[in-house]
Amino acid sequence: MRNQVLAIALALLATPGLSETYDCTTTNYGSDGWISDRIILGLDREAEVGSAFDYYINEVHKAPIPVTLKKRNETSYRFDWKLRNVKSNNSGSAILSHIVILNTSARTFTIRGRLHGYDNVIRGNGTCELVK
Repeated sequence: MRNQVLAIALALLATPGLSETYDCTTTNYGSDGWISDRIILGLDREAEVGSAFDYYINEVHKAPIPVTLKKRNETSYRFDWKLRNVKSNNSGSAILSHIVILNTSARTFTIRGRLHGYDNVIRGNGTCELVK
């Protein structure tokens, strides 16, 4: 199911305007989960806009979402997003934030997250494949 969802995301992200699409595989180093196995990142360097899609974004929005994008240097970009109404076993729904630092030349990334209102360790890293 997750792979089908991400395949749809790749098709959605491969649209004019987003000049690069990265398919990223995650290694979760936190003890609390809340990081998808795969994350799709869209980047338009000229327009300085980005998008993201993962399992949790799909659960809430069913489509990629725009992110707050910050250029750190020529090969490093920060993607920030916040999801409201993420299904949680403890409280019914929660707010989940993620920050991804993407290195476009090395095709690697780090990720940190926060499940608001809880003490948790949400972090990981991984590699990305440029698919567009």
